[in-house]
Amino acid sequence: MEFWGITDRGKVRRDNQDAYYISESEPRVLLVCDGMGGAKGGAVASDLAIKTFRTAISDKLRADMQPNEAADVLHDAARMANTAVYELSLADEHLSGMGTTLVGAVVCGESAVVINVGDSRCYKLHNGGIRQVTKDHSLVENMIDRGEITRAESYSHPNRNLITRAVGTMAEVESDIFTEKLTSGDALLLCSDGLSNIVTEHEMLRMASAEPDKAANDLLRLALDRGAPDNVTVVILRK
Repeated sequence: MEFWGITDRGKVRRDNQDAYYISESEPRVLLVCDGMGGAKGGAVASDLAIKTFRTAISDKLRADMQPNEAADVLHDAARMANTAVYELSLADEHLSGMGTTLVGAVVCGESAVVINVGDSRCYKLHNGGIRQVTKDHSLVENMIDRGEITRAESYSHPNRNLITRAVGTMAEVESDIFTEKLTSGDALLLCSDGLSNIVTEHEMLRMASAEPDKAANDLLRLALDRGAPDNVTVVILRK
């Protein structure tokens, strides 16, 4: 199993409020968080969410877990991360209103269990194709569901960055879980919207077919070449 992660503040933002994590041991865990809120709140939220999530899963996840067991651990970890970020936002007025997206994956045997809150995404590459695993918790996604706009129209919609769910903005959070079978050669690509907003799925597929370190760097370079108005984070795992 090969993996790589990279993050960059982009060409416009002064700070990088994204954060990511890749576990060093089995089971492999990948996390990407995209923070929001104030001058420093977003960076604090994403960093705290990842640290809390890591602590919550450290003694509970096992490589031989069934997907439903891993899902329970991930749900609990997301709740703990939410509580940590929310309570700190209430305790420090300079961090009021901060929050973060969260997308993560844990590989247990032949399956990957994916969790998400917000609009950071997980894609699966399989048999020469690419598919978005997660579903955005966003205003435009809701509009697509209601038939008000098309998927193509969502990419240029003025409210495309407004999310409807985040870690730490409310006392409770709801996370979604997806389970994917992984076979040899399959890959998972996790990213913040700094990548998915300006790089197409076709381009992701073409570049992510390389080794994970080259793929992640090439995707970041493409985002930077296009002006990268937001922080960019890419994490790739190949089985």
